[in-house]
Amino acid sequence: MTPTRKYKAIMGSEFVRNSAKLLSAGVIAQAIGILIYPVLTRIYAPEDFGLLNLFQSIAGVLIILSTAEYQYAILLPKEEDQAKKCLHVGTTVLIGTFALCALSIPFAQPIAQQFNAPELAQWYWTLPLLVLFSGGWSLLNYWHTRNKNYTLASTYQISKSLLNAGLKWGLGIIGFIKGGLIVATVVSAILAFLLNLVRSMRKYKCRLTSLLPKPDKQAAVTYQNFPKFALPRTLFNYVSANLPFFLLTPFFGLEETGFFGMAITLAYTPISLINGSIYQVLFQQVSEKVNNRRSIIGTFRNFYRRICLVVPPIGILLFIFLPFLTKLLLGEAWDTTADYIRMMLPWLFASLLAGPTCFITDIFMKQKETLYVEFTLLIVRAASLIYGIMTHDIHVAILGFCGATFLVFSAQVFWFYSIAKKYESTLPDESEKV
Repeated sequence: MTPTRKYKAIMGSEFVRNSAKLLSAGVIAQAIGILIYPVLTRIYAPEDFGLLNLFQSIAGVLIILSTAEYQYAILLPKEEDQAKKCLHVGTTVLIGTFALCALSIPFAQPIAQQFNAPELAQWYWTLPLLVLFSGGWSLLNYWHTRNKNYTLASTYQISKSLLNAGLKWGLGIIGFIKGGLIVATVVSAILAFLLNLVRSMRKYKCRLTSLLPKPDKQAAVTYQNFPKFALPRTLFNYVSANLPFFLLTPFFGLEETGFFGMAITLAYTPISLINGSIYQVLFQQVSEKVNNRRSIIGTFRNFYRRICLVVPPIGILLFIFLPFLTKLLLGEAWDTTADYIRMMLPWLFASLLAGPTCFITDIFMKQKETLYVEFTLLIVRAASLIYGIMTHDIHVAILGFCGATFLVFSAQVFWFYSIAKKYESTLPDESEKV
């Protein structure tokens, strides 16, 4: 095959087409968010972003708990009826979590005091709503993935980003500053989910009542490894990723964590979107190949090779021009954000390698081992931050946090590849490796 034909074959493959749909939607959604930040950083103060980061960090923990990770089980069964049962199990857990969150509202003041952020108490009542609709999207998103309906998954990203950006700007313009970022975040999540749900019911020709939970004990037991091992793993991962907001806010204040939160928004959020887009397609593709006893090692090799060729040169350019770009985008008051993004660059590279392929542990039921890895990451990240707190230097804390993350993510890449190679050795002959 000539290089031209090989290129056309690659670009015309189902993997590239589906990845492109999700990735292009993610790029558009992220571009909308980034383009609005030069306006928002001149309306809202760093401490307002710090409050939003803390709110989202707390919400994120609850969102993970809200489905018990049963959304991933939706992809695994061959029969659609079994997949629907997984969807209903996840919905049942979601409604229960929402109810428990609502019951915590009277305790908003003590919770806010624990983080030295009294402003949090005023907007805590919106937290259960964000949990409900974000958890609902987690389930619906993987139903789209199972059905290869990447268009509906993509439109959610774009609509949510548009609504989020528009509401943040609009509330800021009318002077709704304190809490405006939180309200916009919650309302945009609700509206984007409801719009997508209406389109989904039309696409799949179903009624809203068909989505109501129908608890199925057998499905819950069959895929119990997800709440048993994947849930703690994801929870450890999320908590460790958001440790700077949980641990540093009480000691260094909302303004300082606001700078780091902006670094996460500008640097890690785009990476997370890229990872999520590729992850969904790779998960579906590799899962299908494993079900049909086909080779997967080439998929992993090609992916790692492409990332290693493309990303490092971009990272070098970013390191050089980040101070200029940050001042241009956010304004003079946000210099510290550029320093934090520079510290994050090795971590971001390792994340691009590990993130999209971490599904391999779910396919081969390695949730228990992954739980140990995530716990290790949590410990080393916490130790780095605690050391920075003890030295009274937030830069030391964040540099240690980024370095520890890079090392653990790099080790994960080698582990994922070894799992794929071990599976490859179980294929009985070369004729199956297609």
